[in-house]
Order: sequence, then structure tokens, then C-alpha cells
Amino acid sequence: MAKGREFSSDPTLPQVNSPRYLNARARPVVPKAQALRETLHQHASLQQLTRMALGHQERLATVKLGIPKAMHESVLAGGLDESGWTLLARNAAVAAKLRQLRPHLELLLKERFGPGELRIKLLQPA
Repeated sequence: MAKGREFSSDPTLPQVNSPRYLNARARPVVPKAQALRETLHQHASLQQLTRMALGHQERLATVKLGIPKAMHESVLAGGLDESGWTLLARNAAVAAKLRQLRPHLELLLKERFGPGELRIKLLQPA
């Protein structure tokens, strides 16, 4: 036999001397993509996070009904827990005005979501 590359004609034997670029590469297995909504509904912990996020946004929308429109961009939804909800203000002037409106805002929240404490905090710059 001549020196050089030797290729086997038997497909069951590995081709030792074949060039690298001819080797078949295994394709990665990628799971089928799911819509985010489907994924959120399949897992209990993600369902709870989704409910909490919706609760934040619903409470923020309710509070925005009771404050001047000029303040809407300066108010953010904070944390929600068993005892109440936190409303974040971007600056001290907005926080002071929210504290003045607190009884009215608590009444709006109580009518829609039941009893709970409304905490107003100043958002600290990063």
C-alpha cells in the first residue's frame, strides 16, 4: 500500500485519517420555544411573581387616580407584602405631597384592595 491517507470503505469503522472538516458535527438540541405567557402559567413560583407584578401595577393605577397628573411620572410602585404596599417618590417634593394625600390614597386603595398600610418612601438615587 502507498503511504498517505487511508480511507476505509466500511462505514462501521471510524475513519482515523479523515480530515477534520469532513467529520459530521452533532447539532445542539434546542427545546421548542414557548411564549412567555405559557411559561409563566406553567410554574407556580412564576405565577405568584406575575400576580405580584400585576398587583403593583393595579395599585399604582389606583393611586394615580388620586394624585395630580403632573406627579404621575414621579411616582413608582414599590414592594407589596402582607401588611401593605410601598409607594416610591422620585423626589422629596413629591413625597411630601403624597404624604399630604395619604388619607385619600389609603381610602382609594382600601375600597379596591381591602385594608392595608400605604408606605411612602423617597427613591434614593443610584
